[in-house]
Amino acid sequence: MYIFLINQKSGNGKAFTKWKELQIILNDMNISYEIHTCTDNETTYKYMDKKIKSKRVKAFVVIGGDGTISSVIQKLAHTQIPLAILPAGSGNDVCRNFNLASDIPTFVKKLLENRQITIDLLNINGLFGITVAGIGLDAKIGKRADKSFYKRWLNKINKGSSAYTIAAVMELLTFRPFLGSVYVDGKTTYIPNYG
Repeated sequence: MYIFLINQKSGNGKAFTKWKELQIILNDMNISYEIHTCTDNETTYKYMDKKIKSKRVKAFVVIGGDGTISSVIQKLAHTQIPLAILPAGSGNDVCRNFNLASDIPTFVKKLLENRQITIDLLNINGLFGITVAGIGLDAKIGKRADKSFYKRWLNKINKGSSAYTIAAVMELLTFRPFLGSVYVDGKTTYIPNYG
């Protein structure tokens, strides 16, 4: 059975719109599935734990953005259960990096083909990531964009990724350099403060 994890807030409702279109196709094809609406990580994790223990999951399918994907992989990292992604966020970096299908018919075709790839995950301070990790300016830009009032408005006009450009300009005006260190594969590298 496919388990669809839907974040209705992703892309200002884009996930729910995509789900409605996808649901029609799944029902027409008589494909067995369950849905879970992601409201918070704790509830979603409990739901996923229950489904993982049932051993009846063909794949978890995220319909949402990069934040939803990031949450879900925390639970799937130590399992053999596949993750499929139908991008419906504002940035969709994972979609771009893995060249994932974003239109519904192509997505369904690829899902049913069940071709899988194995990827390495980043492990940063006990949290897993799929594509990139940022510190300093990069992280501040992401945080500012995610918490901004304008991201929701831009999502409504299908320009959500512009929130990161606006956040970058604003952050460049206020960012202060800092001292830091990065520990990778047993080696610590110190990052000097160039400010």
